[in-house]
Amino acid sequence: MEGRIKTFTVIRTAPEGFEDQVPYCVALIETATGTECVRLEGYNDDVEICVGMLVEGTGKNRHFRIASHSNQEKDG
Repeated sequence: MEGRIKTFTVIRTAPEGFEDQVPYCVALIETATGTECVRLEGYNDDVEICVGMLVEGTGKNRHFRIASHSNQEKDG
């Protein structure tokens, strides 16, 4: 499943018990079936994320990653 980022935020202050998982990115993405709120896997401060970027499902429920070909298709 693929989608495009509509908006996103980077979480830098984790809830108790998740301190080792920051920073992480949560995004609203538009897919063929509608809008979903998802976690973007593989995020770190060196990763550039922008609205319109293509993302793809990882196979885990509500987990996506930046698509390997997203740099060519941001405005797609």
